[in-house]
Amino acid sequence: MASEGRSPARTTSLASIIVFQVEGESADSHEFGRQILELIASRYGSKPPQPEHHTLTVGLDGFQLHAKLVEEETRNVFIVTVSRSSGEPSKGWREDLSRYQDQIRPLLQSLPSNSTAIFSVFTAFARSRDEALTILRQYSTHLAQRPIGVGVVQRCLLAMFDGGPQGDDAQVVERDLLLAPLNSRFAEAEATISEFLEDISFLASIEGETHRLHRMRQPFFVQIGPAEEDTQKAIEETLAKRYGRASPLEDMEASLVEITGRFSTLSVLAGAVRRDYITVEDRLDKVEGLLRRWNESEVEGYPTIFSMEMMHCKALSKPFKDFVDRTEALRGELGTVLDTVRTRLSVEQQRLTVEEQKSSKDLLARLVNLQEVLHKLEILVVAFYITEMGRLVFEAVAYEAAALLTVAFIPLALLMAVGIGRLLHGHRGE
Repeated sequence: MASEGRSPARTTSLASIIVFQVEGESADSHEFGRQILELIASRYGSKPPQPEHHTLTVGLDGFQLHAKLVEEETRNVFIVTVSRSSGEPSKGWREDLSRYQDQIRPLLQSLPSNSTAIFSVFTAFARSRDEALTILRQYSTHLAQRPIGVGVVQRCLLAMFDGGPQGDDAQVVERDLLLAPLNSRFAEAEATISEFLEDISFLASIEGETHRLHRMRQPFFVQIGPAEEDTQKAIEETLAKRYGRASPLEDMEASLVEITGRFSTLSVLAGAVRRDYITVEDRLDKVEGLLRRWNESEVEGYPTIFSMEMMHCKALSKPFKDFVDRTEALRGELGTVLDTVRTRLSVEQQRLTVEEQKSSKDLLARLVNLQEVLHKLEILVVAFYITEMGRLVFEAVAYEAAALLTVAFIPLALLMAVGIGRLLHGHRGE
């Protein structure tokens, strides 16, 4: 780094901000961070820092490398800064940048490949705003990238560049930034630069995490359209069975099983994406809070970083919101059809129960009637036998009047038969 007396315009540095997501229940974020610091130290043959320290400084030939670990929940953020050694002359910012990249590129290649974001911040002091804009245009040409946002924050020109097409399958979010303190001595700007790097590292960690969540849920997002078509088709078929024709109870039960399965699947998917959506919204709210604290001023001819980042944030959260809204709409339709099918099944079951009860009552009535008929037949049989016995007695006593006496005896025989029947049924009841 330049000394106090060195011209600010000749002081440059390159910081690479690398974000690692620490996953798994048994993963130790602190231990992972320590391993990375030890890896950086071994890369340059330096002694690793003490366990309680989170920084590492390595002196190179004409350069100085400074690595800082920032632990954030389940993420580790490393700010690796390369600058010229004190007293080392500069041949211009382009030459400085090229030499810094030569030093830091091998280091990045030796780090684990599971990073979620890499932000590169090139710092070049400028004597005036016009000089900073000149550096901005030259830096844009050097990167072959256009600035997507430019603003003045805390007496610094800050520009963010489009990292090129990355797509949803990209594993890492990559950004290039230019930080140009305006007409400031190094000692005055050092704290501002350090604060900016902390803010940008926070921004990088959030963008890396939200992009990772977006990439994980991308298979869900692309399937919501076909899922809607299949679900609508299933709903139409079910309604056709319900209203188009009388359907067997088995068909309605099959429809109930299918709709319940779809309803459960959509509920699980919607729940998972809703949790991620809440996480994304929370992280993006923090980004908005950070950018508002910057109190960025516009630079004529360029959109602000705030406006572009907010647009990017909305683009990241929109698929989550769309998925949740569309699945909720499908769940609502399925819920309505599910209630309809359940109602139909309930009505059918009640009808069958009533029919069964009616059939049971009819059968019971027939049995009672049959029992009464049998009882009457039983009385008649008994009366017949009594009458026959009476006829035999009458023929023996008064043969000529036997027929008349038998006829007169019939009512008495019936009464006797009724009495005998009641006596027998009374014993059976006991």
